[in-house]
Amino acid sequence: MKHPLTFYRFVFHEKEQRNYCAIGIVAGIIYLILLRLLFPFPSFYADSYTYIDAAADNLAISYRPIQYSEFINFFHHFGSSDFALIASQYLANVIANLFLFFTCVFLFPLSRLSKNILFAILVFNPLYLFAANFVLSDSLFCSLTVAWFTLLLWVIYKPNVVNMLGQFILMILLFKLRYNALIFPAFTTLALLFSKQALWRKISVVIVSFGIMFLLVQKISEKTESLTGTHTFSAFSGWQMASNAMHIQRHIPETDTADFDDDELAINQHIVEYFAAHKNEPYEEVTAAFIWDKGSPLKKYLYKYGKKNGYSTYFETWTALGPVYNQFGVKVISQHPAAYLQYFLWPNTKRYFLPQMEAYSTYNEGRDSVDKSAAKYYHYRTNKITNANAKLHVAMLAPWEYLFPVLNFIFILAGLLYVVMRAYKKAPRLFNQALILFSTFYLGNLFFVSAVAPNVFRYHLFIITLAIPFIIYLCSFLIGQKEKAQ
Repeated sequence: MKHPLTFYRFVFHEKEQRNYCAIGIVAGIIYLILLRLLFPFPSFYADSYTYIDAAADNLAISYRPIQYSEFINFFHHFGSSDFALIASQYLANVIANLFLFFTCVFLFPLSRLSKNILFAILVFNPLYLFAANFVLSDSLFCSLTVAWFTLLLWVIYKPNVVNMLGQFILMILLFKLRYNALIFPAFTTLALLFSKQALWRKISVVIVSFGIMFLLVQKISEKTESLTGTHTFSAFSGWQMASNAMHIQRHIPETDTADFDDDELAINQHIVEYFAAHKNEPYEEVTAAFIWDKGSPLKKYLYKYGKKNGYSTYFETWTALGPVYNQFGVKVISQHPAAYLQYFLWPNTKRYFLPQMEAYSTYNEGRDSVDKSAAKYYHYRTNKITNANAKLHVAMLAPWEYLFPVLNFIFILAGLLYVVMRAYKKAPRLFNQALILFSTFYLGNLFFVSAVAPNVFRYHLFIITLAIPFIIYLCSFLIGQKEKAQ
């Protein structure tokens, strides 16, 4: 059923919605001022310096996707202060969350109480404020993903050119920001299947969506080859694959090396010797340390590989090893698929529901200084920073270590009850389609991330945001149905 008002008139002409909008914007500004007064400096993490170095040198490629470094550089043009970056990250979340809120209120029947709860969680939640105070891509990725998914709801409801084009643009930005977005066209396809439009248009948009990803992968691969001599899309993915394989070799050192080339034999030998030397030491079930730790066999082989092949820089060697490590990791995992499930995928899936807070467990990694590259880039007088309120920063994020599993539990339980009680038969068709879309997105994100990289809380900010309106609607609808039955 179509809404009697346009979305624009609904948001900006109806008094109730204008009030929500005004409160949201004013609250965002007040929050931002308080944040800056309490924390004159943002929180930096190890990844932050990679992004800043790439931004400072205007690099075309880096260890991680380059889009966030370009984003940092864009706001650096307005002044040397870091405030423009932090403010833009937080305000992007405010705008995206308001867009999600007004879309849900516009498309789905919500009681005043449900609307107020949804608004309070999306707007007054300190999670978005303090996540935005990190020089990391997670906050921006969250806001853009929320906006992109919200546009998919509009694609279902009203599949016009503006909505299609908007989700294309956001999908491109998201992919360049984090390569997880490689799977996003699959969810665009599902939204298109639910939409009412000509079949040829649906097929065309699907082809364009996957075509865009293919062209972006090719462009990045060619750019990497032109600058490093190695044709690869993501060298980091290769390092991650070898790291994942090491989780198997820690428990099963015997690997069939019959089809290994010389490099793979050398890598395998380094790994076997490493685990033999560390067999009695405690370890994390799932870790990314194999990629970053200087004592890791992957890091040690890097220096030998660079000398053997005559690479002139660390980055060239690191990039060249990406495809080598990828091939090695694939071979090991394909030999032991059950062990991969047992020693990496399953414990990593458990860690999704009980995530490590990682970067969010401290303010500025517990340090009272930043690297010289950050101090120089942002024109700090010294690399020493004020962290008098560090405990408050940590305290504002700490509850999410427990709230995140609770939210997951409520969503899964409410979803199961919704199906078992057949409540979907009495719910609006559009909500059922939206719920299927989000559930598929939820599961896709869960399994994709759990299969490829160690789970940490900050990777799932957008899942929290998008789950909230569905949890509220499911709970209120189920309670309403129970009351009617009585």
